[in-house]
Amino acid sequence: MYYIPFYNLEYQHKAIYNFLIEKTHKEIQQGQFVNGEEVEFFEKRWRNYNSSKFCCTCANGTDALELIFQSISLQEGDEVIVPALSFISTVTSILKFRAKPVFCDIDPKCQTIDSSQIHELVTVKTKAIVVVHLHGYLVDVQKIFKQIDDGNIIIIEDAAQAHGALHDNQNPGKYSSVVAYSFYPTKNLGALGDGGCVTTNDKVLYEEIQLLKNYGSYDQSNVVKYGRNSRLDTIQAAWLNVKLNKLDEWNLKRIEIASLYDNYLKDLPIILPPLYQSRRHVYHHYVIQLEDNRRDELKVYLESKGVETKIHYPRTLNKLSIVKCGTVCPNAERVANRSLSLPIYPGLTNDQIDYICTQISDFFKN
Repeated sequence: MYYIPFYNLEYQHKAIYNFLIEKTHKEIQQGQFVNGEEVEFFEKRWRNYNSSKFCCTCANGTDALELIFQSISLQEGDEVIVPALSFISTVTSILKFRAKPVFCDIDPKCQTIDSSQIHELVTVKTKAIVVVHLHGYLVDVQKIFKQIDDGNIIIIEDAAQAHGALHDNQNPGKYSSVVAYSFYPTKNLGALGDGGCVTTNDKVLYEEIQLLKNYGSYDQSNVVKYGRNSRLDTIQAAWLNVKLNKLDEWNLKRIEIASLYDNYLKDLPIILPPLYQSRRHVYHHYVIQLEDNRRDELKVYLESKGVETKIHYPRTLNKLSIVKCGTVCPNAERVANRSLSLPIYPGLTNDQIDYICTQISDFFKN
């Protein structure tokens, strides 16, 4: 039977295989597996790519968020405004510091935080706002920045799904204090294991995160804060340096695939990802919404035809059992119940896209 997996990294790795092997041999020979020169080189390249002054790598995207919260002294009694639809680390990284996540509903089209609702959620306890660029689509952070007239509220961007995305030709970080990234293998820019980083234009914040990720220590005899061990391995940085050379090319391929999906599916009873000329959507996920709430039926049907799909995300953050709140976020809950992610990655062929769309069309005909 025809089979199309949801993720497939073979095409990407095949294109750079010799470079990955060369980098691997080099690092084995040099033997500096922690804090090697490839780490510093990647940090320099990634901050330049994002027009940021500073970049601090760490072990993963969740650590990036937790390091940010620790660096701003998040504590019990503080409130952090977050979108109701996101990955679980958005909220667990806040709960770790005994702070309170305050859930903001989403724009149902973009599936990202509804900036028009943020201002009414701000209180004297609000410490920060987390803006998650879900699925590869950038939120208008400038709009949020202008709404918040309190200089003590910190805007944090989570760009774990938005490597290379742009808004008005601007990278994440222009209107926020700090940006968190993940380099999980299936990200648009992924390592061959876990990885993460923080970018910022704030030198004080950067130095604090650098300290915290290294046990809170300047050296072994001078531990000044309760930190952690959160480093990006040299070999992961080496592989990221190879993949960074292909990021723009691979993102363009994702955009081309999304355009084909848009064209094939436009006449079906499906809500497609939004398009705005001011934003460069890099399609970490291609998420459709079924207007008639037949999402689960379509998922089962496509699986029977050999097409793997995913649900991002089946439950909103305000409904998680670890969160005790009565907040209702109708848009987020509606989107969570009717969204389905289709395969999208460099290497997905036109024939495969045609097959997927034909199966979706047949589902509605039947």
